[in-house]
Amino acid sequence: MQLDNLNESQAAKAIVDIAVAKLEAVLDDYMERNGSKDLTLPDVRRLFLKHARDEPRLRTLTTTFVSFLVEWDYRLTMIDLSKAASREPFFTHLFKGCLLFESLIKASVKGEKYKEKTLGRLLKEPCILQALGIDAVCASKGTFEEIIQVLKPTEPIREAIKCTLSTRNRLGHNLDLDVKSLNGEKYGQLACNIAASCLHAISRLYR
Repeated sequence: MQLDNLNESQAAKAIVDIAVAKLEAVLDDYMERNGSKDLTLPDVRRLFLKHARDEPRLRTLTTTFVSFLVEWDYRLTMIDLSKAASREPFFTHLFKGCLLFESLIKASVKGEKYKEKTLGRLLKEPCILQALGIDAVCASKGTFEEIIQVLKPTEPIREAIKCTLSTRNRLGHNLDLDVKSLNGEKYGQLACNIAASCLHAISRLYR
């Protein structure tokens, strides 16, 4: 759970290697984005993963973070096999990342008044916006297909967060979605936006 890939005497070394390789790739992607904050693999361990040892309630966030990374490339190998196949594995993987972003925000704030707020409302709260270093964010009014079509690589952090919010809203209410454009390239860009949002939350809210 600490993603220590240098420790050879661990039962899950192969899985840790996969997670670390993916985390390093998404960290590189995050750091290329306008609005990002310096963040390294040791930072992620120190700021976030270490809490799994001391705060049991955060272990769910840790395992979600790790499984999101580990599943990613496997999903990518599947998505272009058949356009007629179920999109459920990809939707649930993306939604997991969106829910992780929302949970990271809620776990970082003190008091109960934010715990029951939706992600959209959280991203209008002045104290949270200030901590994230962004302006207020509203979900896109377009369909999920339209959200996918306008995706671009390494979008600014605020746009990545807007994309994460929009994806969370679409997938959280309906899985019956017509998504002709969701190929491997677009899936990767969408997952990168979600991962960048999570890393930004860790970088800005967990210091």
